[in-house]
Amino acid sequence: MKTETNDLVATLLLPDLLPPDLLPEGPHLLQPDQYKSLHRIVTEAQQQSIISASLESAVLKWFHGENAPLENCAAELGYRLDSGKATVAGRVMRADPVYQQMDINNAVLGDRSLIDLTNEESETIIQDLNKHFSEDGLRFESGSEGRWYCVFEQNLTLQTVPPGYATGRDVSLQMPTGDGARRWRGWLAEIEMLLYAHPVNAARAATGKTVVNSLWLWGEGALQTLPPLDSADRQIIAECFYTRSLADFYGLPCGGLENFQHVSVDKPVLVVDGRLAAARATGNQNRYEALLEMLDQQVFTHLENGLRRGGWESARIWLGGDRWLQCRRRRLIGSIKSKLYSVFSRTGQSRA
Repeated sequence: MKTETNDLVATLLLPDLLPPDLLPEGPHLLQPDQYKSLHRIVTEAQQQSIISASLESAVLKWFHGENAPLENCAAELGYRLDSGKATVAGRVMRADPVYQQMDINNAVLGDRSLIDLTNEESETIIQDLNKHFSEDGLRFESGSEGRWYCVFEQNLTLQTVPPGYATGRDVSLQMPTGDGARRWRGWLAEIEMLLYAHPVNAARAATGKTVVNSLWLWGEGALQTLPPLDSADRQIIAECFYTRSLADFYGLPCGGLENFQHVSVDKPVLVVDGRLAAARATGNQNRYEALLEMLDQQVFTHLENGLRRGGWESARIWLGGDRWLQCRRRRLIGSIKSKLYSVFSRTGQSRA
């Protein structure tokens, strides 16, 4: 079966590149003299509506096309890379610390970027969790960059929702389902009671920091269920742990954004960066603008050149949810030629 990765396409997964409520006017929010290549590509792109439930599902779709599995295996992939262990098949889940904010009638999941626990704070909470659940068949461990894991003595059959999708939504509608859901909810009630009275949260609240009042369980799936790749001839550039962990599993090189300017324009490429969404979630406008400038210089300039020179046939940009932009080679080149013709026509008239 032919997949998107067989085509000469540059795929960019950049949640929150443009504000979701201002997409039609998005290009006009980008100053042409500040983000030149980014502005040109976004201006020329056509909007598409293709449902991508989460960043993880969009990454899996790029790797496997229509053969992409439903389970993202984020927990085992991450645990393998964070701890160097691969002996917990089907028994490990991500259990990331989160903040649930009460709305008028329900609890809403806050963005994980709001949680900035120190290593010491994480280890203190995890030690107390493990002490509390020492006889219940579950163990908590910390990875890096705020990742937590829960290892179960026995496989717990669950279907979960990634936190990136659940953020801003009613928590009660995004909770795990499946045969093990009732058991997990019982444990979660105890976890939330422990967190509510925990000294780490008391100290954070006293200094105005966001507290951890729950854990988000997600990332089910066993590594042996991941299908083999149809082709290893692909390029991956990512500032995203899930993408890096999946590339590492398949033995594929994965560079940072500074390496994009060196990728070949005659091979498919995947670019993933979730930092824009994090900057917007935390209200850090300076960080957001700095990331836009970096993307313009390190990614979109080379992307524009690749489309102009007859390399990539098109560029597909995911902005989150069902919002996609597509810029085709012919459309971009046609627009450039039209603008050049207009310039030369005006020049000729002035000379006459």
